[in-house]
Amino acid sequence: MLYVTPKIFDVTCFRFLALAAMLSFIVITPVAAENFKKGMDAYSAGDYATALQVLRPLAEQGDVEAQFNLGQMYRKGKGVLPDYIQATKWFRLAAKQGHASSRSILDSLSVQPMEMD
Repeated sequence: MLYVTPKIFDVTCFRFLALAAMLSFIVITPVAAENFKKGMDAYSAGDYATALQVLRPLAEQGDVEAQFNLGQMYRKGKGVLPDYIQATKWFRLAAKQGHASSRSILDSLSVQPMEMD
């Protein structure tokens, strides 16, 4: 009697998913980078409404730099009323991903009240 081991893991399906994931990074990463640049260009030009509109979706999708910059906007009141709860939220999300500047800001907030720059 011939024993055939059951397929616990379908390699074909895994290969398809891996390929799909790689292709999504190739397509999404340049678009996200372009959008981030657009948001930062708007911020630099003082167009905070556009910066907020562009950076918020990126931050919500986990873009660490967008999270940090959104935190800065809320901390400094750029295009929004200063909101330290929102600023802290975005800095925490960025810090959880290893963003050193966000961690530094959070550390300073726990020692002293947040100051406007």
